Amino acid sequence: MNTFDKLNNASYAFSSCNNCEALCCDGSKEILFGQILLEDFAQVAEFFPILFTLSSQGYARPVVLLTNGKDFCKYIQDFKCTIYENRPSVCRVYPISPHVDNETYIDTACPAVSSTSVKPVDNTNIHKQFDNPILENYPDKYSKTVVHFHKYNKKENLDLVIIINGIKFYKFNKSYNSKYLKLHQKSLEHLKHEYFKL
Repeated sequence: MNTFDKLNNASYAFSSCNNCEALCCDGSKEILFGQILLEDFAQVAEFFPILFTLSSQGYARPVVLLTNGKDFCKYIQDFKCTIYENRPSVCRVYPISPHVDNETYIDTACPAVSSTSVKPVDNTNIHKQFDNPILENYPDKYSKTVVHFHKYNKKENLDLVIIINGIKFYKFNKSYNSKYLKLHQKSLEHLKHEYFKL
């Protein structure tokens, strides 16, 4: 489903989610997880599991597990989000996606995205229609997030929790006196929900 293209100098507008069947929340459309930052942890932990994927260099990267890989997000009813005001920032900024390469991407497969004269990003300024604090200095925030967990990132500290669609998700086996790892541990309660019994 996702077709993320660099914004570059292209112009887009986003209409609304009203006429969409929640395609961006559908596990059967390969919607599975999103990267999160340290500032996302408190809110995400209330509603979703926070897990970790491992980069090719072995870095533990925190992610929010949005679906079980088969079904719609468990908070979708009649194609509407029942936690809309409390949805994770990865959902709030969609169809925009910040990236560690300091580029901003847009999902052109989103039915609400259309070409227009409104630029989501123009001369590094985010248009108010797309504005969200997560888009500001994203590479720095992401680097700070990965560095925070790197000091705990030893093989013996990580346990494999679940494999969905071939992707391995890990948990830290202790909180290690980190408020973020405490939130991570708390969020694991969500995995006990029937929704994740694969």
